[in-house]
Formats: sequence, C-alpha cells, structure tokens
Amino acid sequence: MSGLDQRDLDVLGHYARTGNRELYWNYLAQHPGSDGYGLLALGVVRNDNAPGQVANLYADIRARDGGRNMRESDWEGFGVDLIRQDLELRRQQLRSDRPDLALNLPARDVQRAHDISFANARIDPNAWTPRVLLEAARNGRGEAEVERIWSHMLDNDWRGSERMLNTLNDIRRNMPVDDAAGYTARLTGVRAAVAAGAHPNTDPNTIGGPPLTYSYNQRDNSWSQISSGGMMPHVSEVTNPRLLAELNDARTTRLHRQDLRDDFHPADPNRNRPIMASPWVVADAGNPDRPGTTAVALAAASRPELTPAQCAIHDQCRDGVQRLAAGYGPEAEANLSARLARLAGDQGFRQVDAVVTGGGNAFIVEGNPADPANRNAHVGLREGLETPAQHSLQAMAAQGAQPREEPAPQQEQQRTAARAMA
Repeated sequence: MSGLDQRDLDVLGHYARTGNRELYWNYLAQHPGSDGYGLLALGVVRNDNAPGQVANLYADIRARDGGRNMRESDWEGFGVDLIRQDLELRRQQLRSDRPDLALNLPARDVQRAHDISFANARIDPNAWTPRVLLEAARNGRGEAEVERIWSHMLDNDWRGSERMLNTLNDIRRNMPVDDAAGYTARLTGVRAAVAAGAHPNTDPNTIGGPPLTYSYNQRDNSWSQISSGGMMPHVSEVTNPRLLAELNDARTTRLHRQDLRDDFHPADPNRNRPIMASPWVVADAGNPDRPGTTAVALAAASRPELTPAQCAIHDQCRDGVQRLAAGYGPEAEANLSARLARLAGDQGFRQVDAVVTGGGNAFIVEGNPADPANRNAHVGLREGLETPAQHSLQAMAAQGAQPREEPAPQQEQQRTAARAMA
C-alpha cells in the first residue's frame, strides 16, 4: 500500500519549518501514489497555470472584500502557514496507522487546513475556491459526495478539461439554482480576469505582464511601468511610494522563494531532479530524469559557434522574452529570443536590458526602458515568433565577430525613436 512513512514526514517537516512551499508540494507531487493535490498546489505557489491563478485571485478578492489588502509577502506567509497545518494533519493520519491517508488527505482534512490558515489570516474561509461547493455537497449528500467532487478537482487528464466539466455538473447537482448561479458567476468572472492578465510570480524583476508590466532595473535599482496596449509601449519610471513599496515587497518575497528552490533536504530523493512543472505541462514533468527538451533548451544547447559575447546577448534576449509571460509557447519563445539576439548583433548592441512589445513589434532595449535616451531596435513580432531559431543563430554565427563598439547612424535614430516610448 502506497503512503507516507516517518522518513517522509521528516523531510516534509524540514520544508515546513524553513517555509519552503515549493519543495514541500514538490515532494508530495513526486511521491509514488500521489493523488495530484501536490501538483495542483505547485501551480498556486508559482501562479503559473490557470487553476493556480484562479485560486489566488479568488482568495485575494475575498480578502479585499473583507477589508484585508494582502501584499505578496502576506500571501507567502499564508502559504507557509498552510503547509504547516497540512503537515500536522498528515502526521495525525500516520499516527492513526493510515499511511495512505497521510499521503492523500481526505477532502475534509484539506478543507480543515485551509479553514485554519484563513482564520489565522483573518480572512473568510470561503476564500478557498472549492469550499462553497464542498460545504453544499456535505450538507446535502454527505462526505462520500464531497470525496467524489474532490477527486474530480484533482483530475488533470486532458489538461483539466474533464475537471472543468465535472465541476460545473457538480455545482448543478449539489447547489440550489440561485446559489449555483452566483457561485458559477463568481468563478467565471475570476477566470475571465485571469485570462486577461494573470502572470507567474516566479520572476523577481518582472511583476505582472502585458498589458501592464513592472520591470526592475538592477543597475540603478529603479522600477519602470510598461503599458503595451497602444501602438507603441509606453514606459515610465515608477515614483509612487506606495506602489514602490508593494513592488519591492513582491521582489524581496520572490528572491527569497527563489533561493529556497535549491535548498533540498539531504534525504529528498528529488534533489537531483527538476522540480515538477504545473499541471498545464504535466506531460513534460512526468519523466523528471529526462533532460529538458523544450525548444528553448534545444536552441540554447545547439547554438552554432557563437562567441561568448553573442551567447550572453542571446541569454539576455531569452530572459527578456520569458519575462513577457505572453504565452507564446516554448518554440515561439525560442524563435523570438534568437531573432532578437540576431537583431542585437546586427545593430551592435553591447547588451540587452529589456524586451518589450507593442504595435505589432518586439523591441530590444539597451539601458533603462524608462530613459528617453535609451537605445532600442525592433523587429516585427510575427517575424520574430515564426523565424526558426536555428536560422537566426546560424546567421549570428556567420557574423563571426563580437558586437560592434560604435552605433551606426541608424542606431542613433533609434535613440531618438526611444523617446516615443517614454
């Protein structure tokens, strides 16, 4: 029978004590016999898939409705408290000689952990997305119905499409018509908001994403606001003290979480494996011992005879494209990264400090994006996304030289054009 033993709880206890949410849920997600809850929770921690983004935004709206305006560090603290409550319930199950339930907690225990953590944070416990539905099912049909619904929510087959359909059916089955309509409307509204502008919280130097992105410049410790809704991206420096405090809070929180990602317990069997990807790319995460084979990894691994300076430029472009969090997909991101790196070489850029999009173009920027005197160049966004990465990398290799020291006249014109971005 699969389940957790004391050794497992010791490893989980280490992660709970150190506040390492990502490795806590990763341990459970990769454990043989896991029901998928740990994998689902990873999407919440990183805010990098639709279920996680919906859960986070739904909770934040509930908190604000109750007068609690939570910063990113506050939600991180909530998440740390949650894994500690979760661990205690797993310990109780093991003490009751139920290692199987210690691994896959019953729905009532998962709800209890959330209830306690929301209470500790002074937030309505209905801020946990499925709670309203689970309570209606418990009051109407009993705990067996709750477990059936919970199993539907953990179903990641077909990229979660079955989960969505089953949830709608479960709402209709267990809730009065008016309550079902209200609950469904709230979920639909949150999903629409997520589709319009939710982004991962894994990059400490990029908060948000198109259409509104905040970018941190490490050279002068400033923040820029990039609005990309018009023909050209509008870039301005952030000066509002309250907004700066929130951005710095988020950055500090992400840097700390980033540091923890490598802090594996010595007894964690996953320490030499990649951390599990969130369910929307669950197929890629299913074989953790296999080297990464995304288009980005392939392009990076097969750069043909690039100089060190060209490799650095390519890495900077790739990082900038990934910070856009635009959902282009791995292949298109690899294509765009390589095409922008080639553009940087053609234009003699020494480095690429930012990548922005607007007006159907992708821009590379040398310098602070908020500085009207920055240097920039652009390529058509469609061209960048569709030009095969290897074509661009081969063209870079053919240049056979480091980026030029002095800007050409066309580049000086780009300095002037940059003022339109400010």
